[in-house]
Amino acid sequence: MENLHIFICHYNPLTERKTFILNQLNNKIGNLLIKELECEFDSNVKEYKHEGFDENKTINYVYFIRKYDREYLSKEIKDNMFLSCHDSIHNIRIEYLSVNDYLTNLVTYENFKSKHNHSLCGRGRKPAEESLALKHYEAIRLISNMDISYGLIIEDDCVFAENFKEKLDSKMKEFPQNWDIYFPNSSPKPGFRTKGGMTKIENTRNIYIKNHPSSVFGISYLIKNTAAKILSNEIETNKLWLAIDHEFNWVFYKLEFNVIWNWESPRLTFWGQSGFKSSLV
Repeated sequence: MENLHIFICHYNPLTERKTFILNQLNNKIGNLLIKELECEFDSNVKEYKHEGFDENKTINYVYFIRKYDREYLSKEIKDNMFLSCHDSIHNIRIEYLSVNDYLTNLVTYENFKSKHNHSLCGRGRKPAEESLALKHYEAIRLISNMDISYGLIIEDDCVFAENFKEKLDSKMKEFPQNWDIYFPNSSPKPGFRTKGGMTKIENTRNIYIKNHPSSVFGISYLIKNTAAKILSNEIETNKLWLAIDHEFNWVFYKLEFNVIWNWESPRLTFWGQSGFKSSLV
């Protein structure tokens, strides 16, 4: 089995969540080498091994994204990374598109005219949403610059299925070569954005590409290195506008990413089962 590289979007003051996610990872994946990456208040990288670590076994690397806590988001950072209501280009929430043929005729900033063009301008973004979006960006950027095939990005209240690593390895054996994103948390159950439907990959047992819109919250997703390069460049060039899961809906569509969902197979991670209240306040 390959080494797994896991990037955790974590708000530093929430220490109970840190303990929780490390226990999840150690119990469901194991053999963890942990790196707490540098941030605004600490330039050092702390590296340590979790209980039960065995250097003779496959090592799974864990990276805590400590940068971009909400208290450290300066006006300069926000201006550089986020669109404002006064910018000429805005994001489109494609899960609410009124364009019937958006899957066959690509919607762009220039050709889309609707009341949804500025959908979140009225309420704006919460500082917690901005912080989380930038932590996701930082994880994507790190993956794009590392010599790894893919990385797993999670939030700190992610719950993992038993034997997660083995199930993931088995599923990935059937991934098409041109895959970009896989959502372990995805499901056809009510509450998930199933608009657009699915396309099954031929000669596989249960590999489906989700027709856009294709994001599933931000709790967990596997991203290919090549996709991370494209996505980080897109964010740096055109900035962020929405909460990260809605943002992904737009950019995955715009970049024509191949996004894999669970459709006839069980979920490998779970959202809303950690017992923690939302930290996006």
